[in-house]
Order: sequence, then C-alpha cells, then structure tokens
Amino acid sequence: MVLVLDHLMGPAAQHRRRSRDEIWRFASIGAPMPGKARLRQALWRARPDVPSGIHTRIRRFFHLAGVPPPVENLSLATDIPGISVMVDFAYPESRIGILWTDSSNSPRFRREARLREADLLQLGWIVLHLSLADLDDPQGFVAVFRAASRTRRAAA
Repeated sequence: MVLVLDHLMGPAAQHRRRSRDEIWRFASIGAPMPGKARLRQALWRARPDVPSGIHTRIRRFFHLAGVPPPVENLSLATDIPGISVMVDFAYPESRIGILWTDSSNSPRFRREARLREADLLQLGWIVLHLSLADLDDPQGFVAVFRAASRTRRAAA
C-alpha cells in the first residue's frame, strides 16, 4: 500500500500528483470501509517525491529490518577539488555507505560503481552493496550491516 501511495504522491505519477490530505479526504467520503486504519498508517509512511518504486522497497526494507533510516543520495567531496561521489544510502556519523548494485549490468555502470567504491574507501568509509536479492532475503545484508556498525563503534 505504501508503494502505491508513494507513486500517487511522487514525480512518476501518471496523472496529477496527489497530496496526503487529498488522498485521505477521497478515502473518507462515503460509507465506512474496512481497511481505513491501514490506509491511514500507510499514508503516514508514504513520502512525496520518491523517484521510483524501488526506493520505496528499499526504505521499507530498512524499516522492517530494524535498521535506522539512512541519508539518501548523499554527495561527498573527494580529495580532488570540484569532484564529489554520490552515496546511495549513507550513515555519515559512522561513515558507512551503501551502494545499490542492481541498477544496470552495463560495463559503464559497473566501472562507475567501482570508482564510487574506490572514492569512498579512500575517504575512510566502509562500503556495502545492496541488491534486489537482499530485499527478498535480508538476513545476510542485515548481518553485514550490523557487523560494519559494530566495527565503527569499536573504532570510535
């Protein structure tokens, strides 16, 4: 339900984008219906301006895995003046960066991903990779994330 609401409120909406209040008013018109409480909960979990459904799945993945929400699309300056590196999902306070790896299988994309990883490592970040397979079976990724977090806390 959150995925659908993100879409209705987001830039990818095929029709006019709707606000949270508009959706709630529309759902409240008429006879009582089952599921209104779930709709209200989903409306407060939904966010406007989510670029795609995969972003919603990833956000929900972190929430359901009990992992704190990351900063999305963080831009970091590198050692080269004027050059920055984009971290898909970041925990700046512990310098843990998560790169989404299922966007493309093209050689150019893989090369850019390796360069982003190298830049982050050079800046002293721990780099993890998140894939579609992790969203379907999160235990392995969550274990690696928690180990990285413990490593950072121990080093502090």
